[in-house]
Amino acid sequence: MTEEYEDHPSTEGSYSAAYDLADARFRIADKRHSIYREESARRAVKASSGLLVIFWGLTALLNLSHPKHVPLLWVDIAVALISATAMSYGLRYVVVKNRKVSELRLEITKLRDAERDAKFRMPHDGIRRLLWTYHSDTLSVIDEYRDEALHYRRIANRFQTVIIIGSLMVTGITTAAAQYRNLEWVGVFASFFVAVSAGMTGYFKFRERSMNLQQAADNLERECKAVELGISVYRPLRDERDRLAEFAERAERIKEDQRNREQQLEQPPDTRSSTGQSAGTS
Repeated sequence: MTEEYEDHPSTEGSYSAAYDLADARFRIADKRHSIYREESARRAVKASSGLLVIFWGLTALLNLSHPKHVPLLWVDIAVALISATAMSYGLRYVVVKNRKVSELRLEITKLRDAERDAKFRMPHDGIRRLLWTYHSDTLSVIDEYRDEALHYRRIANRFQTVIIIGSLMVTGITTAAAQYRNLEWVGVFASFFVAVSAGMTGYFKFRERSMNLQQAADNLERECKAVELGISVYRPLRDERDRLAEFAERAERIKEDQRNREQQLEQPPDTRSSTGQSAGTS
């Protein structure tokens, strides 16, 4: 074994670099799984707080409908105190989870640097080092795309929840307002929030942005795995540098398509429709 390393001095370093590369990727996957667990717990706390607020709002509406009903007043006060206490603890919990998620994201950034360093220690020429560096940077771009997609998806889900719940509340309040005049202004506010949420969703296209980013991330990840394994369109290319060059071209094409989709969403609706019609005629 010693003679083999003496004849090939870079063999041991290649094995060490490959091990460090695999270890960095394994730890990155573990950190991302931890982020998913932390964010799931954070969303559960936020959802529970929202349900408490809705329940308190319903008891307040009942109290407004029966202003002289003393038991409802005490129930409303009790629910308000419980909601305030639970939300204070929930806020602390969310702050702790946010700090934990930030720490995990920072650790992922450091692991990406370790992954890039492991690739540098592999025996490659200059252009291959540059192409492998681009490959590592693409993995970071995938993480950014997925984080942005998750951000936009959460915003879209929140607005959609407001639209669904608000629409049901407007229907119920409008029916009850025929008997209880005090509920008319509540219906007005509910209708206003529903209209604002629908307008924000229709103008900023949060769901479409999320779908585009997720699609771009999935396409880039598929290309990253294919070039590493030498499968799909990279199978006929036997030279590693040719495979990496082909990967760089395909990755840049995916990024360019994503930028074009983002630019289309930034345009006003009338401009998007005219652009689509001109593209269809051409």
